[in-house]
Amino acid sequence: MVIVHFAGSRWRAFFIHLLISLAIFIVLLAIICLWWYPGALFEIAGGWQGVRIVAAVDMVLGPLLTLVVYDMRKPAMELVRDLGVIALLQFSCLSAGVYVVYQARPLALVHVFDTFHVLNRASYLQAGLSSEELMRFKVFSPEYFYIDLPAEKTEFLELHVKGMLDGRPLQTQLERYKTLPVVAGQVERIVGRNAHSVGPGCIRLDIESAYETGTICFDKARRFFFDFRKSDAAT
Repeated sequence: MVIVHFAGSRWRAFFIHLLISLAIFIVLLAIICLWWYPGALFEIAGGWQGVRIVAAVDMVLGPLLTLVVYDMRKPAMELVRDLGVIALLQFSCLSAGVYVVYQARPLALVHVFDTFHVLNRASYLQAGLSSEELMRFKVFSPEYFYIDLPAEKTEFLELHVKGMLDGRPLQTQLERYKTLPVVAGQVERIVGRNAHSVGPGCIRLDIESAYETGTICFDKARRFFFDFRKSDAAT
């Protein structure tokens, strides 16, 4: 109705629709970047791929359809009907896009030996876990876990190989999960033991996801990932 009464031309209607879509996109982008894919996880865990889906639907589909169908010569009721259909179509497609991004978000960041594994819903389902088992995870933001391993590297390798052969890698074995402490000193003792380097604001260690592999800085105080560097094999 706003577009019908205040848009004097097809292009003006297009830009009004574009501004409305931009406002919606900014809100969704904030949710994606701050909660679902915080910090460097946006790059590592497929956040950028997800945002492109949302942007294509929200910023392109709706406004372009308005540009095509908007015509002040149409009867008011017909114009309202056309714009209503566009709004419904855009909302449906946008909801589907956001759902895909939400389903692909990282559920857990699991530290195993010298690596953080970024695991989403598909990672767990592929390892044989059920949807009911995944309900233990938070709705909005990923959780931090670690797996307490034997001190001897040979024992770790035995567990690692067994898990791979069984189709249940260590990082997907929920029964082994321990919540990563919030105290910085305790975090450093756990994740810094086999790290590449340990500094005051950066514990650099390996990180793996379904999308990227490389090294990352982990801020033990803020529990925050930054400065991702792709491995040579991934570039």
